Amino acid sequence: MAGTRVPQNALFLSLFFLVLFTTGCASQRRPKFRMTNLALAHPIVPIAVPDNSAATVPDLEINEVPMPPTLAVVRVAPAKPRVIPPPTSAPPYTAKPPEPIMTPELSTEELSTAKGETQQNLTVTDRNLALTKGKRLSSSQSDLVSQVRGFEDSAREAVRDGDWSRARDLAKKAAVLSQELASSL
Repeated sequence: MAGTRVPQNALFLSLFFLVLFTTGCASQRRPKFRMTNLALAHPIVPIAVPDNSAATVPDLEINEVPMPPTLAVVRVAPAKPRVIPPPTSAPPYTAKPPEPIMTPELSTEELSTAKGETQQNLTVTDRNLALTKGKRLSSSQSDLVSQVRGFEDSAREAVRDGDWSRARDLAKKAAVLSQELASSL
């Protein structure tokens, strides 16, 4: 049994030294002592010597100097002159009057024809737009609907302004586009 103990002890000692060297204990160096640290560790305290200097305080004479008379402001550069800007030659902004609408003179027969065509085209446009309600439209169809509504609104505005030839043209465009939309549904 003693023979088996020696290899176990040798194995134990070799593992102990291996652990000791791998943990870094053997490689760390001890810090060097420095003289500067010594002064910080033990400061020198002066010894207090009792003195009687508090009883003999010297008398100091204070001479008051009178303040100078009022201080004058000295200007280094001359003051800037105040210049009034010249009046502007342009009159103040006024609202621009609305531009006159130039409409061609239509005879009574042409006027009644334009009114009838405009109303007929707007009716067709409304009927074709009613077909699209409740249906899922593609992006091209929804773009076409917005164009038709734009032309229709412009035509109704032209009717309010009394421009029947322009209203007829816009209503015709709205009707043609709405028929194209109705055929694509």
